[in-house]
Amino acid sequence: MAMSYPDIRSLLEDRRPRTPVYCIYPHVYCDVAEHFVAGFPGRVLYAVKANNHPYVIESLWSGGVRHYDCASLDEIALVKGLFADATCHLMNPVRLEGDAR
Repeated sequence: MAMSYPDIRSLLEDRRPRTPVYCIYPHVYCDVAEHFVAGFPGRVLYAVKANNHPYVIESLWSGGVRHYDCASLDEIALVKGLFADATCHLMNPVRLEGDAR
């Protein structure tokens, strides 16, 4: 369940977490992707293995990223489940038999 806080301090005071907290700033992902896509003359791929959280992928899509470096069929399913028009590149040098098909 996604929760929203105005800042990290508010989150820590409210939740008092005992384990690490995962914070996502969708506007930052979107802005950086938009800037990178606009300034890069080639095809931009996002490596899903770096962070496969749907909010991250959605934010990058909003920033103009349309190609995804996927290391597994599960990553392809995740991306295609969010954006059917996304282009997924299976970029794992060690594939299970039949995956490339």
